[in-house]
Amino acid sequence: MSDGLTDAVPKAPRWPEPPKLVNLSRWLWIGSAALSAVRSIIQLGDRQQLIDLLRQSNAGLTQDQLDAEASGSVVFGLLLAGALLLLYAFLANRMARGLNWARVVLTVLGGGGLLVGVIGLIGIASGVAPAFGVRIGALDVSLSVLGLLVDAVALTLMYVRGSAGHFVRRR
Repeated sequence: MSDGLTDAVPKAPRWPEPPKLVNLSRWLWIGSAALSAVRSIIQLGDRQQLIDLLRQSNAGLTQDQLDAEASGSVVFGLLLAGALLLLYAFLANRMARGLNWARVVLTVLGGGGLLVGVIGLIGIASGVAPAFGVRIGALDVSLSVLGLLVDAVALTLMYVRGSAGHFVRRR
């Protein structure tokens, strides 16, 4: 009589093992999303700046209303950061499986993020950001630059010669 464990035949993996560059790209996408979440948490932690921005845009609000708006903004920001982290992890894992649609979506999101990030850095360097009352610290700029670099490398790794064959159309 068999116990079912010793005669089990190992199943072939459903998805091909990704090349090392694709796997590295996957972890860079996830790391970039985590870095973005940390950056958001740091920004949301500056409650006074958030209240100052709310006061500028809504001069008629009382302090209690400003506090409630700030609390709501923090909760919404945390939920959004968590959702984006989960979305990037989902897409990066699908991309690593060789699904071309996930690579395309990551390309669009990553390319758009790079464009917005570079424009933001130009705004910071030119002094436009402080003109709008936005305070930006050295840590925020450093995390932004690091995030841009990680996104650029992750995006590039999906398209280099060693990775492209992994995304052959499957039927």
